[in-house]
Amino acid sequence: GHPGALNNLGILAQRRGDLAEARRFYREALAVRSNQAEGWNNLGTIHESEGDLARAAAAYGEAIRLDPATPRFLANLAGVLTAQGRREEAAVLLERAIRLDPTIPRWRAALATLRTDGKP
Repeated sequence: GHPGALNNLGILAQRRGDLAEARRFYREALAVRSNQAEGWNNLGTIHESEGDLARAAAAYGEAIRLDPATPRFLANLAGVLTAQGRREEAAVLLERAIRLDPTIPRWRAALATLRTDGKP
């Protein structure tokens, strides 16, 4: 199969809520072309949705390794690291994401929350 088409089928399945089918399409796409950063990111979203934070972090990390300039990948990994209690690492990634794209308010809000560490 064509990796772009497989990835798109995965996105459609994920939007329908069929995570197992989405995961299958994303893995097929990555089997054809393992250097697709978007495919790794999409696979990470499935793992994160299922609560498998370790696999989500690994997939997002691979997306970042392949494409370090896409801020969404950095922010996605930051979200997982935050959930894992790895706040400082998450803050560093969010700072990078915001430098690359300063237009996403929720990233700034997440960074502010991490930086205040729950203090008033």
